[in-house]
Parts: sequence; C-alpha cells; structure tokens
Amino acid sequence: YSLNVSCVAGDGGGLPQKLCVKGLSKRFTETCREDINQGEEVTFRVVGLNPDTSYQVCVYGENTLGSSGCGQSSVVMVTTEGIGQFYASIRLLRVAFISPDPADQGNRDLTTRIITALTGLLQPTHPDLTVEATEIKK
Repeated sequence: YSLNVSCVAGDGGGLPQKLCVKGLSKRFTETCREDINQGEEVTFRVVGLNPDTSYQVCVYGENTLGSSGCGQSSVVMVTTEGIGQFYASIRLLRVAFISPDPADQGNRDLTTRIITALTGLLQPTHPDLTVEATEIKK
C-alpha cells in the first residue's frame, strides 16, 4: 500500500527551502526534497504501508530561518483500504496431483506446500490474510 502527497511551496523568505513529509501516528520514514522554490509543486510517494490502517501525515517546510512544523493546517489523516478477497491462479509445471479436489488425501503434500509457500510470501505484509487451495486442475 502507498499514498501520494502533493503540496506547493510557500514563501521561504527568499531563502532555499526544503519540503518534508512524515508520519505522526504510525511512523514511516521521513522524506524531504531540497532546493524547492516558492510556488513549486512537490509530490511525495510513501510506500510500504499496511492495509486497513490510519496514518496521520504531516507536510512541512524548512529553511535556515526555521520550520513551519506540523500544525493543524499541515496534518491530514489517511486510511488505507483493507484487503477484501482475491483469487489467484498458480501454474506449477511437472507437479503430479491425484485429483482436482485439494482436500483429497493424495493431494495433501502438494496443497500443504502451496499454502505454506504462499503464506510465507504474503503474511509479512498482510498478517490477516488466509490462504487456501480451492481447486487443482490440469
């Protein structure tokens, strides 16, 4: 999950300034862009966010005179969507199976390997995700 934040640089008092975005409630890495001119639009992309999670995001400007800080006018609340349900087809070449029924006793090792592998790949970023095999076909 990711979000984009766009902002326009204000008056920097004629000095070079930088714009930054950071997470307040749920932390993510602060990102800044330097040497921004007044009126210049900057877009930040924040990646690696969790599903179904609210983030308090602050955008602020800074130069040698100081920082605009994270006041009410520069903080927004963003909520990522949760994962509903999705289906995926996986093609395994030269893998024997007994029947199209994943619950068939003869398919137990194959379905266990598939579910274990997919769970290992998906769980770190989607801890609430459940993986199941629903059909096996040629």
